[in-house]
Amino acid sequence: ERQMIVKKSKIPASAWNDYLKFEKKVTGDQGQFIQLAASTGDSKAVVVRNDPEADALVQKTAEALQRHDLNAARDELQQAERLNPKQSRLWMAYAGLYSLTNEREKMFGALRKEIENFPTSVPAYLALAGAQLQLGQREEGIETLRTLLKIAPDERQGVLQLASLLIADKHYTEASELARKALVKSPDDPAFETELAEALLRDGRKEEGIAAVEKLAKTEDGNTLNSAAWFLGDTNTNLPLAKEYSEKAVSMLEADLKAATLSNVSDDDLLGVTKLTAAWDTLGWVYFQSGDIEKADRKSTRLNSSH
Repeated sequence: ERQMIVKKSKIPASAWNDYLKFEKKVTGDQGQFIQLAASTGDSKAVVVRNDPEADALVQKTAEALQRHDLNAARDELQQAERLNPKQSRLWMAYAGLYSLTNEREKMFGALRKEIENFPTSVPAYLALAGAQLQLGQREEGIETLRTLLKIAPDERQGVLQLASLLIADKHYTEASELARKALVKSPDDPAFETELAEALLRDGRKEEGIAAVEKLAKTEDGNTLNSAAWFLGDTNTNLPLAKEYSEKAVSMLEADLKAATLSNVSDDDLLGVTKLTAAWDTLGWVYFQSGDIEKADRKSTRLNSSH
């Protein structure tokens, strides 16, 4: 199985500051003093008081972590904890520190404490799942994502991450149901369509899978079209259609790079080259699957020359 994923599903240490900023937006304005954190089941709501001074210290910690000043980060976190041990984003920041000092158990403990204090904190769940997956705790990461989607069923990144993991583990039915549910609220989201199409085709549900792929192929995005072609070809479902989509995807992605020059290469151009390389790979594989060895060999030669 081959997948090209542009988005990152794991959380490197360098991304902690972004999570802290996002969490700040989620949990409210800097001047917020009381937060009611919703809970599930029969448990009572958790009342969390935010301290402006502690909040400023947590923000300073994020800046210290970004410049890898670990001593300053630890000192600021300890000051914030003394002011308010249930401060919003405090334990997320501690987790960022522990990830940089390679204190894994403390990192996991800090993330769980953030979730305990803020049971609806989407960034905390995503950070915990990302850390678990990155450190080989696959089943735990999947369960964390499942828990997140019980709390925030429309959380896009959580849905896509879990669906991708379920497909990789061959839990195709659960993955397709997850994607279908997401598409009810976001019917034109190509990422959800992509997960649905792959899950259906790999599950052998060809009629449904082809219908999903045909809808996916209506996009004007060459990379998405390449995914549709790959699913059809890799599952040996409909090779003529896979060839049609793949050739179109290559043409579209080549057109996107037509104006690129070596003297003025942008980040978008570099990403475009990566996408085009994947599309060449798909087309070569489709030619091979179709028995056109000569074309497959030419495409393979072109692919190797691009590296």
